[in-house]
Amino acid sequence: MRALERAAAFDAACPTPAPALRPLPLPDRDTEAGLSGMTATGMLHGYLRHRAGPPRAAVWRDGRVVVLERRSPSDTIAANDADQVVGAYTRHPGEAPRAVLWSGGKRVDLNPPGAFESTAVAIARRGEVLVVSHRLGADPTSTASDLSLWRSGRWTTLVADDRFDDPVLGPACDVAVRVADRTLLFPRGRGPGIRLPGLGGDPAPRPVAVNAAGEVLLACADAGRGRVALWRDGGLTDIGSLGGGDTRLPATGARTGPWLNATGEVTGVSETRDGRYHAFRWRRGTMTDLTPTAAHSTSHGVNERGDIAGEVPAAGGPGSRAVLWHREGATDLGWLTPGHLTSPTALHPRLPVVAGVDHSPDGSTTTLFTSA
Repeated sequence: MRALERAAAFDAACPTPAPALRPLPLPDRDTEAGLSGMTATGMLHGYLRHRAGPPRAAVWRDGRVVVLERRSPSDTIAANDADQVVGAYTRHPGEAPRAVLWSGGKRVDLNPPGAFESTAVAIARRGEVLVVSHRLGADPTSTASDLSLWRSGRWTTLVADDRFDDPVLGPACDVAVRVADRTLLFPRGRGPGIRLPGLGGDPAPRPVAVNAAGEVLLACADAGRGRVALWRDGGLTDIGSLGGGDTRLPATGARTGPWLNATGEVTGVSETRDGRYHAFRWRRGTMTDLTPTAAHSTSHGVNERGDIAGEVPAAGGPGSRAVLWHREGATDLGWLTPGHLTSPTALHPRLPVVAGVDHSPDGSTTTLFTSA
């Protein structure tokens, strides 16, 4: 009962739902789809899959869906504000995926020389592309992994033949990556790299985001509890918690967030003193609980205006509703289908506009939506 009362209190705090969510177009009823993100022009990028077939990279623009690769399996991962899209595609059936850039209606193959497999995981403001690739090692039975940056036809290898994960690319081409037992930052995509510290003795924190100012958001492990820190100008700031000591990002990697904007605002979920997990905003050294009366809530990203997209449990029944928290107040976006889980996973970088996935609790029905 207390959960229903908390949800009702949140209802009273939010204005009447506006704008209404509407479904995104699909080619037919047998096609499923997913979203990777939204650009400053409002273009959405993701994939389409017909029945049990392979995914096809696609974008949604002005209410229309456009398939980027009709003949080969492909998927989008990221895009910049110039609507340049990156991801991976396959030239022939059974072939390993190759990194790709779609720009101006054309495909640019970005498979690094000597690689048998690659994926473009991020693209910067001016079109620089971060690529993860695999090639044969010195021993023909082994493989080696490389992290490379492509700039206008030229390659720079940042990490060669080493264990790495979680590479992230900032708008100004700053690269952060965890390499074996350390975390490195390559300012403007150039080495040898600056070692980034962690909290609580974590020697290799996970880089989550880099903003336009070169600040790096780090997820740290500390005795089983999550901690989040912001690295800026050589110093590390622990952003704290909502009283429970555990602060996390709901998801990390490509197709998530952004969890950090250009002014240094951070969002995620944090544990309260009574053990609930709530969406938060961290700004200018202060963490604010976005749903102090709710049973639980989650956030999906923050844009340059400070709008935070997230969801809260529905009052009086199953499902969740999409919410847009502003620096002052909130907008309850509601749901596309009553009783479904409504997740606004894509957020416009500069406008209070979201898109996402509406799906039934059992996962049998999925629909993409937008608030534009």
